[in-house]
Amino acid sequence: MRFFSRIVFFLGCSLSLSWLSSNSLQAQQRPQEYIAPNLTGEDLQQIILQEYAVSNPLGYNGARDQIYSYIDNVNGQIIGVYTGYTITSNNRTDAFNKGINTEHVWPQGLFDRDEPMRGDIHHLFPTRVEANSARSNYPFDEIPDNQADKWFYLSGESSGIPSANIDLHSELDNGRAFEPREDFKGNVARAIFYFWSVYQTRAVVKDDVSFFNGMKDVLYDWHKLDPVDEQLVRIGSKIMDERASVITQLERFVQVNFTEISGLEMKPGMRYESMVRGWEENEELTVDSDQAKSKAEVASEVDSPTTLTRVERIEQCFKAALDEQFDKELERGQSLVGPHRDEIVFYLDKVELRRYGSQGQHRLFALALKLGQLDYYTKELEDAPLLVLDDVFGDLDGERVRILLEHLKAHQGQSFITAAHPVAFSDFVDFDHPDHLCITIKDGNVAETN
Repeated sequence: MRFFSRIVFFLGCSLSLSWLSSNSLQAQQRPQEYIAPNLTGEDLQQIILQEYAVSNPLGYNGARDQIYSYIDNVNGQIIGVYTGYTITSNNRTDAFNKGINTEHVWPQGLFDRDEPMRGDIHHLFPTRVEANSARSNYPFDEIPDNQADKWFYLSGESSGIPSANIDLHSELDNGRAFEPREDFKGNVARAIFYFWSVYQTRAVVKDDVSFFNGMKDVLYDWHKLDPVDEQLVRIGSKIMDERASVITQLERFVQVNFTEISGLEMKPGMRYESMVRGWEENEELTVDSDQAKSKAEVASEVDSPTTLTRVERIEQCFKAALDEQFDKELERGQSLVGPHRDEIVFYLDKVELRRYGSQGQHRLFALALKLGQLDYYTKELEDAPLLVLDDVFGDLDGERVRILLEHLKAHQGQSFITAAHPVAFSDFVDFDHPDHLCITIKDGNVAETN
């Protein structure tokens, strides 16, 4: 099924050094591959939970802020997904006052309004208030036209079968089911499949699985008949564009920090490697996956005038790739292209670090990336982020330790630094100062505090 994050994010660029030194570099060492190709049932479920569960939930208010100001905001307009009702707005309060609220595709009542489910943006959509209320906790289903009690379109509703634009209406069989308009059925299906896959053990508070089991076959048909549409292409393209921009900016900080920390005459580099090919002017044509298309192949199929913005180029290439892979996705039961399959590739002197870098080079690059993140977030936030460094000195010689500590002295924000072996912190930090604290742990107990 095609589903991917509706959140614009920076590929895990967190403030924890362990992210890069373990998880990220390990991922970089793995070639692109299909998701758990040999797993089924419970084993496949565990992999999905491990790899795709939300790790940093926004919360309900935070998710709605993203929806109305960015994700579902197209040139200042927000569209209610069930009816096509459109307003001009840029925040959730104004949207609500104009008749739009937020639909939980998986009803809140079935998970007791608990977080992170309530604020998981993957199943939240702007919706005309009346249509959202009418849907209630009903499951989705195909409703024969003569059995529909209400029809919803734009800002209105009716009880009779529409004489025009019938496919743009949502239908209610009161007391039994709700059927969204035709061009949103695939989105509903993918949101439900995502939610069930990630929250199965918490999705139904009374352990009543009939809600999902009763509609899964219909949802699968909807997914096949209504593949990823323009809205999801647009959102995915925004994600890829944002990622590429962040990586370009972050790379400059990484290069400066690597030179200062390592003392090596090697130039580090970072590249956003997308499964959607053809939108970057400097994109390399060789890829690891046989599912990716070359730049030349995509360019021959996609009209890409030079006047297009990068986001527009991504949208065209993304749509072409989805169309190309659709039959294979149905055959294999998994998504083969999209921002959820993209990577960041690290280089030293244009040589791929994950394949040819030494352990020491990995460590130095990880540290440079950490410090680069610090510089980047300081610039973007116009504030000093919290810095956490866990045992970064073990693989550094005395000179590298000195350079690093001198570098950290310039950080104006709060820092937490640990070391498994004695480090001459006192040569760089005055622990008599009330803002500085040194804690020594021996045998699991606090042995000394300065």
